[in-house]
Amino acid sequence: MSSGAVVRRVHDLMQARDWAGARTCVADDAVIDYPVSGERFSGLSWMDMNEAYPEGWSIEILEIVEHAGRAAARVRVTLGAEVALCAGFYSTDGERITGGTEIWTTESGETPPEWRRPFWRQSD
Repeated sequence: MSSGAVVRRVHDLMQARDWAGARTCVADDAVIDYPVSGERFSGLSWMDMNEAYPEGWSIEILEIVEHAGRAAARVRVTLGAEVALCAGFYSTDGERITGGTEIWTTESGETPPEWRRPFWRQSD
């Protein structure tokens, strides 16, 4: 299976709440880093954490790009009015995620610096 297909499969299985299936797509000893919050998870604890996430959320895969056994995914997770965005970068072995880094933020969660205002694209 391609690296992009592995990443798509794990997200699809998480969306379906098929936790047993999703766990088969992640190596137990994978290392998943969240550098923004300073967290690091093993593959097992990453899956446990995702399963424990408060219920009512929905995952939308916005884009997956793959190259040389790695895949990048842009994902939107919605929980009520809250929207989180993730840029994830993953290594795979063709069947499972073996490592990754996820950069999470909230949609429109940062105020842009004033000095960039002159460069903003004008609304059509």
